[in-house]
Amino acid sequence: MEFVLKGKVVVLNSWHDPSFRLKAQGLDFKMVIPEEGAIGMFDSYLISKGAKNQSIAFEYINHQISPLIQQQIVHITGLAPANIETLTLLTPNEFKGLHLNEPDYFNRMLLWDHMPRKLLYEDVLKAVREDMKSHRK
Repeated sequence: MEFVLKGKVVVLNSWHDPSFRLKAQGLDFKMVIPEEGAIGMFDSYLISKGAKNQSIAFEYINHQISPLIQQQIVHITGLAPANIETLTLLTPNEFKGLHLNEPDYFNRMLLWDHMPRKLLYEDVLKAVREDMKSHRK
């Protein structure tokens, strides 16, 4: 991020739209989604069926998705909240900056499970992991 803030970067590739936060720091960046769409994903929490303290896991998940914590996550990461109740805690600028007022924005996302070229990404990831293993030895 340091290079971006110093004006040494003109193009970024990001999992989310950092342009709103960059504009707040006086930089002129704009999010562009190609006509083909862009990769989009939803994260989730999972609990192993063998977990010994499932009630604690549920407490943690409920805490993480609570409106106040989601608001903090928006502020820290710039990612859209997972809990719709969080929308009432966002400023109009945050709402706009997260593209929550643009239904078409999300229609242009290629969700990971529905990506026609997903195997290509998995092949690259596998090659990177193998390369990292070879350098650890």
